[in-house]
Formats: sequence, structure tokens, C-alpha cells
Amino acid sequence: MLAGKKHLSFFFFETEAAFPKEIEFDAHVDRGFLVKDECVEHFISPEDGQETSARNILYATGSEAWRIPAMRII
Repeated sequence: MLAGKKHLSFFFFETEAAFPKEIEFDAHVDRGFLVKDECVEHFISPEDGQETSARNILYATGSEAWRIPAMRII
């Protein structure tokens, strides 16, 4: 993304899981180079019937921020 070759990144993981690169990505959000959108989804696990949740994060370059809502539609 920093090289301008990729304009959207999508990360999906269980809510309890850590995203080690989040601090690095968020530093670019703070500088205005990237835009961030985060969503937590709650669902029932088909494996054990327990309620669980997953967190997904989308990052886009500032000039390509339109890609985030477009990806959410998909």
C-alpha cells in the first residue's frame, strides 16, 4: 500500500485475536495516508452453536477510500 501498488487491505480474525500490524497501519491512518474502517460481527458458530464474534478491518489509501464501502457491499 505504501508503494502505491495496492489500494485496499482486508483483515478478518476472531475478536480475541491480536492484529500485530495494527499499530503500524494506524500510524499511517494518523498521518492521513490511509483510511480505516472496522466492524465487529456477532454470529452463532456452526461448529458448536456458541455465540462468537469476528473483527474485520479494512484499510484503503486516502485517494481510494471509496473502495471501503464498495467492499462492504460485496
